Amino acid sequence: KTAYEIYQCDWSSDVCSSDLALGKSFAGDALIVHDEGDKEVRFTEALNIHSAWPSSQLLNTQGLGHRRILKDAMVVQKVANFINGD
Repeated sequence: KTAYEIYQCDWSSDVCSSDLALGKSFAGDALIVHDEGDKEVRFTEALNIHSAWPSSQLLNTQGLGHRRILKDAMVVQKVANFINGD
């Protein structure tokens, strides 16, 4: 299973936070991209996942919110670099 399939949860509650031990079982590296001002998913969720996933990196942004983050040139470049192993 992928991390997405394993880690589905209700982002509007603290359900995810109670399952953070699961992150230690994820194999492989991860890049967690999250905006500090996201109004749909609290930034603390990204911090919690990052702290529970030993091989993760956290890329935090400001001012991009929940959706604009997907079109931001800097974010796209950093994600591409991560995928390419740069």
